[in-house]
Amino acid sequence: MLKLFSILSAFCWLFITPAKADSFLLSRIIEQESIIPLVFIKDLEYYNHTKTAAFTQRITDKLSLEPQIIITDNEAMADYYIVPQLLQSKMAPLNQDTSRYSMSVKVELWSKGGILIDSATQNRYIVIENNENTQEIAKKLLIKLLDEALTELMFKFKEKQTANS
Repeated sequence: MLKLFSILSAFCWLFITPAKADSFLLSRIIEQESIIPLVFIKDLEYYNHTKTAAFTQRITDKLSLEPQIIITDNEAMADYYIVPQLLQSKMAPLNQDTSRYSMSVKVELWSKGGILIDSATQNRYIVIENNENTQEIAKKLLIKLLDEALTELMFKFKEKQTANS
């Protein structure tokens, strides 16, 4: 009889849809009588309104280390959304050999209801040699600014969660 039950249980799992599996998982994610929020990471939006998924995995990896949240790839299940944005990226020549490169990044935390919870902005100006690889410098600076903005935003989010408890 026990063997038949095991076979039937395994057979039933074959027919559980992803939505039911997410619902089951969500029902199991209860810690100290409060639900850990699910967070969806949106693609990085550039200042010209184009988007890229090139940094989404990096953001996901960083935030997956946070014990107060769970990252989901199901946008419909999310309680919050992380929206990274590149606000500005430009270079201005200083002289024949060097240029000033500036970048601004903003990361926003939105609730499921479309309310802006908080945001963090990071700005940097650096001087670079004109013969350097500007694409590589821009990528490294963008990663650094995103990491710093995410750290700041998660600190603010933890403070708000602590205040609401």
